[in-house]
Amino acid sequence: MRKYNRRFSMQDLFMNNELKNIFPQFTHRDKLQNVYNFEWVNNKVENYLLNALGGYKQNGNIVVYGKYKDQLNKVKNLQPFIETMFNNIPAITKNIRKNTKLITPFQSIEQLKNMQDPLKKLQAMQIIFDNLNYNPDFETENRINKLQTKDYLKKQEKWLTSVDYFNLRRYE
Repeated sequence: MRKYNRRFSMQDLFMNNELKNIFPQFTHRDKLQNVYNFEWVNNKVENYLLNALGGYKQNGNIVVYGKYKDQLNKVKNLQPFIETMFNNIPAITKNIRKNTKLITPFQSIEQLKNMQDPLKKLQAMQIIFDNLNYNPDFETENRINKLQTKDYLKKQEKWLTSVDYFNLRRYE
């Protein structure tokens, strides 16, 4: 079982240029607002994929060579993941503004910086999505809208148990 912790906040991960190959990066120049235009969000998602996969853009397409070329094909099959990221940009930026603490298995920034496998990078981003969806500390529309379903509540309870949420909160 992984040991989860609350070491990192949203700003630690999403406003740290050393982690641009793991998480989409935001700066103080980015107006962290609740509404974004399609082009701005598309650029953030595209830049994230380019950095995470070590690729470049050519004629409007993402190009990846070498051992990561197969990974790009896998990413193309991850359309639901990419759509989730695209749809969560407002929730991500809202929680960057609030500097909400994340529950992650990560022990250090060094551990994240040294992550090379593109699939592990996408798994790291999935951990953030899980926080956005299930962590009660994140007051996001996605989570609030889902609170109405029993299925969501079961999934949230499973996540809270797996990360030992209540124990983590007790020791703060």
